[in-house]
This record gives sequence, structure tokens and C-alpha cells, in this order.
Amino acid sequence: MQAIEDDIFIRLSHAKKDTYQIDTREFDKDDRILKILKLVYENKKVISLLLGDFGDPRFHERFITYSTQKGLKVIEDSNEFNDLDQRQKELLIQYISSALVGLIAYWIRHPEMTVEELYNFFEELFLNGITSLTAK
Repeated sequence: MQAIEDDIFIRLSHAKKDTYQIDTREFDKDDRILKILKLVYENKKVISLLLGDFGDPRFHERFITYSTQKGLKVIEDSNEFNDLDQRQKELLIQYISSALVGLIAYWIRHPEMTVEELYNFFEELFLNGITSLTAK
């Protein structure tokens, strides 16, 4: 099982290359989450087993830790979050990573959603907050 999990994280690492834009001094954020979701979709049988009731509970935590580490680097390298102290940055990325993995776990159990639908929902939630989903 460890080898299967390691393979998933190797694929995630390759699918999630950040592009640094020299002129703006920012990482290109285009479809970073979408790349993760597409990789999950391509490997949904294995990931559904790992995140499922009889899977490895450590995989769930490892997935969150992986996302947190990668996301924290993006946040620290972005000017958008300059007003946050280190603890706030860590809390933010922990929240985002946990939410993303939770949505992925839900999505695996409800595969009728397309990759793009889940991505759009996550983006709306992340960029505009919960009230954007309720205040219509």
C-alpha cells in the first residue's frame, strides 16, 4: 500500500509544477487545483480505495500534509498574503488543504460531478467565501 501511495504523490508532484512569472514576481496560479483534480480523476479507483472506509487513514492525513506544504510555499511567495503573519498563513493553508481533501473524498463517493464542476465550486468557495454560495 505504501508503494501505491508513494506513486500517487509522485504523480501529484509532477502534475503540480508551479510556473514563476519573473515580471510579476508571482507564481502562476492558473489551474493548479484543476491539475490536482484531474490527477485524482485519472486515479480515482486507487484514490477512492485509499480514502475509503477500508483504506489507509494515514493517506488522508498525508494528502492534507502534502497539500499544506505545497500551498504554504505558494502563499509565502505571493504578495496577496503579505498582511498575514506566519501563523495566519499556516492556518489558512491548513484550512484550504483540509477543505480540498474533504471535497475530493466527497467527490469520489459522488462521481457524477465533473472535474470542472468540482473545480468551479472550490474556486467559488475559496475566492468568494461561503456567503457567495448562500447570498444569491
